[in-house]
Amino acid sequence: MTYEEIVEQTRKALSKMDASAVTEHTAVQVNIRGEGEGAFYIELEPGKVSVEPFEYFDRDILITAEGPAFMQVMNGEIDVINANLTGKITAEGDLRKAEVFKALAEKKPAAKKTTAAKKPAAEKKPAAEKKPAAAKKTTTAKKTTTAKKPATKKTTDQ
Repeated sequence: MTYEEIVEQTRKALSKMDASAVTEHTAVQVNIRGEGEGAFYIELEPGKVSVEPFEYFDRDILITAEGPAFMQVMNGEIDVINANLTGKITAEGDLRKAEVFKALAEKKPAAKKTTAAKKPAAEKKPAAEKKPAAAKKTTTAKKTTTAKKPATKKTTDQ
């Protein structure tokens, strides 16, 4: 992967980010080592995300990584903090500000629809012969009800 491809894929990944969720200015310099070696920066401001192919000396965070490891962060496969803790990348500076990148890691890829292989249809057995139902003896119960008399008010004369 070339330096230009890494920068472009970073732009693409961050373009999906909801920039309105950014609450404070954050500047991140990214140093790619190995294949695609180079430096670029990511600047996050409320409502705006920029990725530019320059160094950013007044940065909040400095990330150093191999290209594939950094792209795992940008693709949301792992967040900056966990990538730093596991040694996939090195991150220095105000890592509290790296929390803004967690939104990328929290994105879950849509589940792929898989179609289950259809099972071969089982051969249908012929229906059993139906016999006429035997006549049922029915009885009806006589329902009796008792009517209630309306309540009368007793009055006493004195």
